[in-house]
Amino acid sequence: MRVERVTVLAGEGTSIVLVLEPDTYERKYHGYSEALQLLRYIAHKHPNTTYLYSLGSSAGGRDLPALVLGATPRVHRPGVPEIRLQAGLAGGSQLAATEMLLHLAHSLATRYKHNSLITQIMASSRIHIAPMLDPDGITTSSIGHCDSNESTTSDTNLFYMFDGSSSRPEVLAVQQWTQRYPFVTSLNILTGGLAMALPKNMGAIDTAVLKRLAKTYTYHNDEMLGGAFACGQKRYNTSDGILSESADLGHLNGSLMDFSYRETGTYETAAFISCCQAPNISEFSTLWVENKQSILNYLLQATQGLVGYVRTKSRDPIADANITIEGQPLHKLSTKLGEFWVPLQEGSYQVVISAPDYYTMTKIVEVHPDRAVTVEFLLQENVVIAGLPKHVFVVLTGSLVLLVMVTALCLYAVVMSQRQPERAGFMPVQSNGGTLFDDDDDDDGIRQQKSRKASGGNAGSSVHSKLLKAAEYHDETSSEDEIYNTRNWKSSAKSI
Repeated sequence: MRVERVTVLAGEGTSIVLVLEPDTYERKYHGYSEALQLLRYIAHKHPNTTYLYSLGSSAGGRDLPALVLGATPRVHRPGVPEIRLQAGLAGGSQLAATEMLLHLAHSLATRYKHNSLITQIMASSRIHIAPMLDPDGITTSSIGHCDSNESTTSDTNLFYMFDGSSSRPEVLAVQQWTQRYPFVTSLNILTGGLAMALPKNMGAIDTAVLKRLAKTYTYHNDEMLGGAFACGQKRYNTSDGILSESADLGHLNGSLMDFSYRETGTYETAAFISCCQAPNISEFSTLWVENKQSILNYLLQATQGLVGYVRTKSRDPIADANITIEGQPLHKLSTKLGEFWVPLQEGSYQVVISAPDYYTMTKIVEVHPDRAVTVEFLLQENVVIAGLPKHVFVVLTGSLVLLVMVTALCLYAVVMSQRQPERAGFMPVQSNGGTLFDDDDDDDGIRQQKSRKASGGNAGSSVHSKLLKAAEYHDETSSEDEIYNTRNWKSSAKSI
């Protein structure tokens, strides 16, 4: 429906024409060109909530489209989880999986602001949907043929080519995609079974999170809760709709979900939605209804649990911080913005955050149902210099510098106290081979000589003149020295 603004003036009539544009999903299997056209149409019709981009090209040169949906589709908002969904991995033959994601993309875009659950998901997350990861082999020739079991281990199944040995451009493009964004959760839509599958070799906390995600999907899908299912001649046992690791449903080692968990810490599962690759389109409508609520509630889980921020004391983000919950290290690190998400179920958890050059921080976090709890971890810097913590190094260095300064001042004071008067600018006064600062015995001898010469009468004035000349102070720059010489002259005159 197109909404037009109408201005009504007083006393005047206004005519309007409302043009209703059908925005319903055409129930059919879309070929590659039709699917690409549909994605472009959705992005064009909903530019504020969708954005279409490319992951790269297939071996045949076809584009690998991905549609992102959310309140801010073009940018990542801090604290808002990124979610990834993908299909079309098995040589293009799994048409039901591709169609499921095309239908989902259309529903999210058109039902935003009209459906409360979809509105909540779109407002609180950013969803990336890639419905055709292997478009070269898309064909509609298999529609309705479900009388034989599909081989999930086929060499053409892209889902199992993430063990590092494949150089296919589609595989490399998906690997780069998984590492480009901080995806919290991910869901693979596959055919060939009717159950959920999990990655292998996980820690206890990560296993609990992944099982919770899988159970969320199966809880809303009655077909998966039967305890067992059969595809062709094979029968599989499940627990709560989840395949055991020993289940013979393909060789899951080297799968995309194993790669995602191992390399990025993304909580990724696989939903096998049908034994048939492409059931009749009339049956697909039922398949969509059976899986719609499962997918929507699966998406919702990424917005719940624990949302953490790892920052410095000045609130700068700390990237690549390690996260440990209940003693179990998680297979993920904080993002470049210091964020991390863990879709934990309700309960109390001990969360430990550590990062190089920072002190470890531990907090007890209470997780509530149906909403996220946000916790900030402000780490204290702990830089090691010369093998010592930074604060210890600073204290020791400061103390050493202070000690050196005090020692230098003490030595300077001692040296200054022992300096000769001549160093201060005084000139020695010569008198009979001695100085003004000679011992008292020498001074007595001089006075006796002066007394004997004084008896000569007229010779007194001559002696007085000589003594004055000998006691003359030669530094003309000091008035204190003149006073000293004057006093010395008076003393000599009296003795004469």
